[in-house]
Amino acid sequence: MKRRKNILAVLLAVTVMATAMPGSAIAAPVDGQTTEVSAKAGTEKAEKKEQIRVISITDPKLEKASFARGTKVKDMKLPDKLSARGYKEKDSKKAEDIKIKDVTWKTDYKEDSTAGKYTFTAQITDDYKLAKDVVLPKLTIEITEAQTKTTEKQPETKAAETKQPETKAAEAKKSETKTTEKTPEVKKPETKATEKKPETKISEKQPETKATEAKKPETKTTEKTPEVKKPETKVTEKETEVRKPETKATEKKPETKISEKQPETKADAKAKDAKSTESEKESETKQSETKESETKQSETKESETKESETENTNLKITAFEVKDAKVTIDEEKQTITVLMQKSDTDLKKLAPKITVPAGVTVDPASEKEVDFSASDKIPVIYKLTRTAEDGKTVTREYKVTATICKHDWKEATCTEAAICKLCGVTGAAALGHDWKEATCTEAAVCKRCGIKGAAALGHDWTKATCKVKSTCKRCKITRGKLAAHTWSKWKVTAEATHEKKGKKERKCGICKKKETKTLPKINWIGEADNNKIEGLTNGGNYATGANITFKAVGDRMDNKAPIEGDVRYLPVSWTCGTGKGDLNETNAYARTLQFTTAGTYTLNVTYERQLYKDGKWIAKGDADVQTVQLNVTGNTITNSTNKGASGSNSNVRVAAVTGDNSPIVLLSIVLAASLAALIALLVSGIRRKNNRK
Repeated sequence: MKRRKNILAVLLAVTVMATAMPGSAIAAPVDGQTTEVSAKAGTEKAEKKEQIRVISITDPKLEKASFARGTKVKDMKLPDKLSARGYKEKDSKKAEDIKIKDVTWKTDYKEDSTAGKYTFTAQITDDYKLAKDVVLPKLTIEITEAQTKTTEKQPETKAAETKQPETKAAEAKKSETKTTEKTPEVKKPETKATEKKPETKISEKQPETKATEAKKPETKTTEKTPEVKKPETKVTEKETEVRKPETKATEKKPETKISEKQPETKADAKAKDAKSTESEKESETKQSETKESETKQSETKESETKESETENTNLKITAFEVKDAKVTIDEEKQTITVLMQKSDTDLKKLAPKITVPAGVTVDPASEKEVDFSASDKIPVIYKLTRTAEDGKTVTREYKVTATICKHDWKEATCTEAAICKLCGVTGAAALGHDWKEATCTEAAVCKRCGIKGAAALGHDWTKATCKVKSTCKRCKITRGKLAAHTWSKWKVTAEATHEKKGKKERKCGICKKKETKTLPKINWIGEADNNKIEGLTNGGNYATGANITFKAVGDRMDNKAPIEGDVRYLPVSWTCGTGKGDLNETNAYARTLQFTTAGTYTLNVTYERQLYKDGKWIAKGDADVQTVQLNVTGNTITNSTNKGASGSNSNVRVAAVTGDNSPIVLLSIVLAASLAALIALLVSGIRRKNNRK
């Protein structure tokens, strides 16, 4: 008995707790399925940034296309915008001029790159999408070697270089000065005089100081000696060069003697030194006198030679001219040969035109008629005379012969006239070329000399047709293949429709051949704007408890015979607050809703965009969402409709959304059972008490 009471107490506690909980609305489908629907507003479409389709880009212009090596890319001032045409992805019919912003340039060029040409390719952001066959522009920029600036100090350097000879001359003068200053030191003891010998070698390198070297011994004995030796400074450079080894030999001899006889007394040494100095002086004086005489003799010979050369130059015939003749002057043999070119020339009356230097006379005189008829045996003498300034008369004679040429002809050719090998006179004119005419493949050739003339003519081709190959008009050979047909424009003979194929044809203008083609059916292209929800009124009022049926209809979803490229929209799902479900052929894309609580609801239906490709429908592109707003009140309203509902559709009961999803019906049943059990226990207890009495 107690056990039963405990069980009843637990059931009562559970019942009280359940009834204390707040009530909630449920949506229970008639077929046992449960769909919860909230009163929230419909979900919004996810916003995507719309791309711009670019259909053409204008090539940009550069302010400068060449830069020095090391120039930074940012300093090249490449364009950061491009002029183009394009349209928004959803509005392909409205193409307009646009500016592509934030343009960058891709290249292999760097600041340390070598000189050359570099390509810069434009790069655009993801906000723009290139249409087919549209290419990003490219720029070609030339990088050159940087020009080095010449410093202003170069002229100074050249000036310094030009001054170098002056410096050397100054150094030479200094060395001469040092040599002359140290000359008195030779009078010191023999050891010191020996030490001074290297100074003579320094002066040997300078031609001017060699005369001074010769004077050194004279300076030691007397100061007046250099005045006597002044004429020696006129010695030529060649003589000075010859004297170098003699000077060295002369200088070394006293050195050897001095070094060998150092043990002798100072008095003996001084006496011997004086004698050696005098002997050196005498030998040098003799040498200089001998060389002076030799120099005078050579100068005399040179002057005589120059005078004779000058006389020969000034005493000669510079030109001997005879009309229609070839004249040859032989200066070495002092002969003149005249070869007359015309056979009828009168040799007795030739008047040569003679040209001689100024101050020279010629006999016979220039342009005087002279008889040359016997000159081949006895030459005619022409005498030149010139009187010098000193009154001396100089003469020179030329033997002149004149004969008529017995021509030895070199035959005429195509380009050259016949010419005499002896006198150079021309005979018969050039023959000219005897041409073999040029052909399509061979150049013109002279039959006489074989030289090539006009180039090959080349083939003169006709245009190939669909009947005849290309043919040379000149040599009639053919080449290549038959040309394609010359088709007219396509002409539609039967228009294509959504249900029926069409037909078009064209005709060759040359051979009149016809060609026909079948036109495919016109594609059905579904539009999102044509998607709809039937059976409901947007913003309409509906009563709680009433059956509300809707049907989703997608544009071109009824296409039963699709072809490649057709587009349709197909309903795939619905939502109403937190409630949702699928739409398909099984439920005929329709649903019936029932609301138990008043409120405002938004029904969202999603349509999938599908493309027919390779024999099947595939999802392609963005889905579309259609919405309907429903106002549900507590009273039944007559404009509620069940249109579109069918027996195959499930009725969905939709409760008002309170935020509490507790199972009210189940709790109500449990509460009723608990009350029944409690009543049964009470009745049973009363009966027992009555039975005991």
